[in-house]
Amino acid sequence: MTEAPSSTSQRFIEALPGMGEDEISLMEIMATLREGLWTIIGITVCVLLLAGAYALFATPIYQADALLQAENKTSSLGSLSELDTLLSGETPAATEIEIIRSRAVQGKVVEKLHLDIQASPHYFPVIGDWMARRYSGKTPAQPLLGLKSFAWGGERVRIHRLEVPQALLGQPLTLVAQASNHYRLLDEEGEMLLEGQIGRVAEGHGISLYVSELIARTGTRFDLKKTGWLTAVKTLQKTLKVSEKGKKTGVFLLTLEDPDADRAVAILNAIANVYLRQ
Repeated sequence: MTEAPSSTSQRFIEALPGMGEDEISLMEIMATLREGLWTIIGITVCVLLLAGAYALFATPIYQADALLQAENKTSSLGSLSELDTLLSGETPAATEIEIIRSRAVQGKVVEKLHLDIQASPHYFPVIGDWMARRYSGKTPAQPLLGLKSFAWGGERVRIHRLEVPQALLGQPLTLVAQASNHYRLLDEEGEMLLEGQIGRVAEGHGISLYVSELIARTGTRFDLKKTGWLTAVKTLQKTLKVSEKGKKTGVFLLTLEDPDADRAVAILNAIANVYLRQ
């Protein structure tokens, strides 16, 4: 005997012929894509151009590495020292890493390399830094389109002392190169704070400034900033990475990233020297 289909099955079968009305055909999809083809291509080209521009004009970040061999300090207590390490949960390597990263070490590096003083040429937005990195002349580059206040390559400044009042701590300052090895220091509003000469200490408005080197065209500007000692130490601690190379080797890997490759190397060398003299 053949059973009649249930009411549920009958409703399902009856619904099948109408399902095609809600389906999107392949031809409709292709037609939609064709309509927005140029929009898709335009967006893709824009993204590629932006990515290329960023890769071209972005300031490169250099990484410097250094290996540091810690002094092997043997203890006359022998196994008692190992028991103390086991109970405290702190290994000798962890202790040495904390010493390397400590303010006692990092602070001396900040003072030795004047890392609390930020000084750099004032480049034209976006393309200025890129053009300066590609300049290889022995004298400062000629200004583009007569923009003499910007640096275009070959400029250099070295400052060994910058003491400012508390009110100017962390505030942007501007150093402007003048003729005959002179310079002017301006505040954020463009008001002159002092005028000095390369190789001599200049003082005024509670500021003490010693510029040991200044290579630039007359009128070229440099961005200056004096940060607090503690701020400079914390910044250095954040950029420095220290890890033990292997287990119980006493060899530590120091890694530092910085836009200035020479400065990164100098910082790591200073850290190693200060640590080894502890």
